[in-house]
Amino acid sequence: MPKFERVRGDLVPEGSWDTHHHVFDLHKYPLADGRHFTPSSATTQELKEFQERLGFQHTCIAHGLSFGYDLTSLKDYLDYMEGTARGIAVIDHTTISDEELQELHDLGVRSVRIDFFRHKAMGSLEKIADLMRDVANKVAPYKWSIQVQFSNVGWWDQLADTVRSLPAQVLVDHNAFLKGSSWAQQPDADEDTLKQPGLQSICSLVKSGHLWIKISAPNRNSRLAPLYPDLKPIVRALLDANPDRVLYGSDWPHTQPWEFRTGDDPLKPEPFMEVDDESWIKSFKSWVSEDEWHRIMVDNPRKLFDYDPKRTGTP
Repeated sequence: MPKFERVRGDLVPEGSWDTHHHVFDLHKYPLADGRHFTPSSATTQELKEFQERLGFQHTCIAHGLSFGYDLTSLKDYLDYMEGTARGIAVIDHTTISDEELQELHDLGVRSVRIDFFRHKAMGSLEKIADLMRDVANKVAPYKWSIQVQFSNVGWWDQLADTVRSLPAQVLVDHNAFLKGSSWAQQPDADEDTLKQPGLQSICSLVKSGHLWIKISAPNRNSRLAPLYPDLKPIVRALLDANPDRVLYGSDWPHTQPWEFRTGDDPLKPEPFMEVDDESWIKSFKSWVSEDEWHRIMVDNPRKLFDYDPKRTGTP
């Protein structure tokens, strides 16, 4: 059984989930034409070593956008994990068949990433809203969520009603790109951090249960590595809104933020970023109660990704 062993048990609870990571087995799977960046190699074996070192036993793999709509690598990974993992697919919602969706569901897919880059929607609020509606309607019969990320945080103020109307849950990555005070070079501006556009709408959607949020990739939101203390006010605001809608994701192997790629050749392999994951997890853990920590790491991902340990015999 290829489930992850618990090399250590003091950092995260038994049965914990990493809900955002990628695998780039580039020696086995080709990258897609038209991709917006080219990752370096990050193999399944390297992921296994990373997760076991931190103590995680379950993963939710986010299909790499650089593979396009070819889900071969995602299917192979989920098959390899024999029911102990979940997957987030990237689909062409205009052409995928019900039979293909059912196959993905049977393998463990429970969510869809919307590739706003491929749809040339990153700069258009209207296109983002339309895609969210179309994809949500497509996957609603399977009770999947839709996963989104875009850089204009203020757009959540205009998207709030759309999110509430959707027939599928919405999941947002990387703290919704809410920025810590250090990102704006204002290390003591926590009060201003809580006034940034979009935050109150995000908290309202989290509170009502319409939006799930991943506390992930702190290096995309703060410049204060390795502990990222300026993210604490944001994390606490989200947890205070609703501790049952917050998840953890490592973002391994730590791809570059979008703004670092400006003007780069998308076909040139880029290096991954260095992130001290253990120090970051310890910092994050210090901001929450024991009950909140268990919900974030174990209970919430089980609920969102429809995982029943009784069906697999694992924690």
